[in-house]
Amino acid sequence: MKKIEESLLILRKIALDIGYRTVLLLKGDIFNGLKEEKVGPRTTLFTTLIGMNIIDACSYLEEYEKIFGVITEKEYSDRALLVKSISKPVVKEIKKWSDLINIRNWMLAHNLRINKGKMLYNQAILDYNVPTTIYEIELLSHCIQIINHIIVNEFDKELEEASNQEIAKTKEREFFTKEQCWNIVDQLIESVNRKVREYNKDYCIDLKKDKR
Repeated sequence: MKKIEESLLILRKIALDIGYRTVLLLKGDIFNGLKEEKVGPRTTLFTTLIGMNIIDACSYLEEYEKIFGVITEKEYSDRALLVKSISKPVVKEIKKWSDLINIRNWMLAHNLRINKGKMLYNQAILDYNVPTTIYEIELLSHCIQIINHIIVNEFDKELEEASNQEIAKTKEREFFTKEQCWNIVDQLIESVNRKVREYNKDYCIDLKKDKR
């Protein structure tokens, strides 16, 4: 597979993922009860979807700026430059969020520590210049989709050829069942509880099967 084909497939995949997550945020019932729920499944889903869109937007820009038309085959350089010229205002709009890469590196993709080990756990993402509201995330998604629209239309033949290629073969494997999952969980809990009792502690795990 050519490098340009790899890059095109990566850019399209990331753009689609960002778009689908944004649809979930906008059209799902994720917001029901968010005001009353400081910590819980809806809050976690909401922040996870936003966080993944920020991570993927950074990945998209890195692929777009450092790979696509840069280290891909020279025969495609002029067309890649054309795409980048057309899309320049959109990229500029994305980069108005000046902390996008920092938040990806410090808070979302790594371990909640900035350089020199300062912890960010209690520091709100609102303190940084990144998209945090639902409609900012929608704007970020639209920006990525606009760029990708230009790429997909300019490189439609190359994308079609790349899509028709067999990228990787997956090995057939036995489907992992819920029963197998809970058999392992039960064994682990029993093992951990034995250790808890050995140390005379009172925090054994009580995970009954009827709660599953």
